[in-house]
Amino acid sequence: MIARAGIVGLLLLLLISCTAAVRYSNNPDNQNRPKKHERERQAATETTTATGASDTQQDQQGDGEFRLPHEQKSQLDRTRMNRIIANYLGTPYEYGGTGKMGIDCSGLMYVLYRDYNGTRLPLSTEALFRLDGRVEYDNLSYGDLVFFRLSGRKVSHVGMYLENGRFVHASESHGVTVDDITTEYYATSYAGARRIR
Repeated sequence: MIARAGIVGLLLLLLISCTAAVRYSNNPDNQNRPKKHERERQAATETTTATGASDTQQDQQGDGEFRLPHEQKSQLDRTRMNRIIANYLGTPYEYGGTGKMGIDCSGLMYVLYRDYNGTRLPLSTEALFRLDGRVEYDNLSYGDLVFFRLSGRKVSHVGMYLENGRFVHASESHGVTVDDITTEYYATSYAGARRIR
C-alpha cells in the first residue's frame, strides 16, 4: 500500500514537471512570457509607478529594454471601448463575418476599432500581424492586439488584450468571449502583440 502511494506521488510529480516544461519551454516565443509571480510583481511595480512616479519617468528593465511608464501604455478610453466590446459579447463565430450576426477574430478587431474611433484595420490576421507597433509580452496594455499560432507555424488567431491576463476574441467554439492568455492553450501558442497607434 505504501509502495503504491509512493509510485502515485512520483507520477504526479513527473506530470507537474512536464506541464511546467511545456508552458515555459526554451521556445524563443515563450521567453518573454513572465511566470505568474513575476507578473504579479510587475503589476505591483506598475501600481507604484501609476500612483507615485512622475509622468516622465522611464522604467529600465535589467534586460536593457526600454519600457514606457504605466500611464503612457494605453491611450484608449477603457469605459468607451468596454461598452463597444459588450455589444459584441456572445456574437456567434462566422468565418469572414464582421457583424452581430456572425464574426471572426480579425473581423472583431476591425469592428472594435472602427466603432471606437473610425480606424480601419486590415481584415486578415496575417495582415494585422504585419503591422508596426510590436509590443513585448511583459509590456502588454489595454487595446493591444495579441496573436496566436493555434494550428501550425502560421499566425492564425488574434484577440484584444484587456488587463490582468484577460483578452477578448472571437472563438470558433464560443463566439465572442473573454479568456485568460496565461492558460496553457494560449500561453504555448502565443505569437506576439501589436499596438494600434
